[in-house]
Amino acid sequence: MNHVLVTGGTGFVATHILQQLVTVRGLKIPSGIICSFLQGGYKVTATTRDAVKAQKLYEIFPLYKNTVKFVSVSDFTVPGAFDKVFQADHFDYVMHTASPIPFAASDLKKEIIDPGPIGTKNLMQAAHNFGGKDLKRIVLTSSGVTLVDPFLPKGEGLDRRWNEEDWNPVSITLF
Repeated sequence: MNHVLVTGGTGFVATHILQQLVTVRGLKIPSGIICSFLQGGYKVTATTRDAVKAQKLYEIFPLYKNTVKFVSVSDFTVPGAFDKVFQADHFDYVMHTASPIPFAASDLKKEIIDPGPIGTKNLMQAAHNFGGKDLKRIVLTSSGVTLVDPFLPKGEGLDRRWNEEDWNPVSITLF
């Protein structure tokens, strides 16, 4: 059975994947990417910084108690953060959706900008060191932080369509 690791399992992207419900053969199961994994007979492990949030998802989606295993990675910016995850299990695929988005950041670079590439580097290092020859694919997603302008008044820009021309001005300045 193929095994998929989804980072950021209780975050924005993964939560929206989980919330999309369809009815298949009388069972309510989530649609989207994780649904495809479950329907395809994949084993799914999801990382989380917060075990309480993972427990809440089990309460909202009881099906996940038997199909999605949550594991803790409390700070993915720490070197070796994903090592134990890869040492404990074999993964065929990795979907990296994790990205911290603190709503009250005092240091934008340290708390929002830097963790993304640092966490991705740590994930890739663990995949390289412990993923083995059977790791077929790693999918990296971006974060809404790349678009959000923290200097816009609250709620501004919500009614527009965003595209590749839009960038968070802080991201451009810091890179």
